[in-house]
Amino acid sequence: MTGEPRAALPARRIAFRWPVHLMFTPANWTVGNCACLHQAVLISDTPDVIRLLADPLRAQIVDLLAQGPACTCHLVADTGAKQPNVSGHLRQLRDAGLVVAEPRGRFTYYRLLPDALEAAAAHLADLAAQARANAEARREC
Repeated sequence: MTGEPRAALPARRIAFRWPVHLMFTPANWTVGNCACLHQAVLISDTPDVIRLLADPLRAQIVDLLAQGPACTCHLVADTGAKQPNVSGHLRQLRDAGLVVAEPRGRFTYYRLLPDALEAAAAHLADLAAQARANAEARREC
């Protein structure tokens, strides 16, 4: 040892790259002549209400809020879920525009916004009508 301080090693950056066969690009969305579905494609360009309602607890919260505004303590008691879990689901519903928070004194009440649900229902009705109209139209492989 020479008594000189050691030079600090440069920080290493580890870059993660997806393997090419796992990347989804328009070029590999098709296999042969058949189109593949991609998981990240949303049903609509608005926040995916249908995906949000697929969670059983979130669907239960929406069902309870359809009966009228409620605070987190009511939702925790009615669902039996833990408060942080209910609050997290309420945040996601609020971010998607399904629920609005209304402070009242020490409590915050959450109210369901029916317009977002009606828009999702109309979109599903349009999809059903389109599927019904094109039931016999098969694409050639």
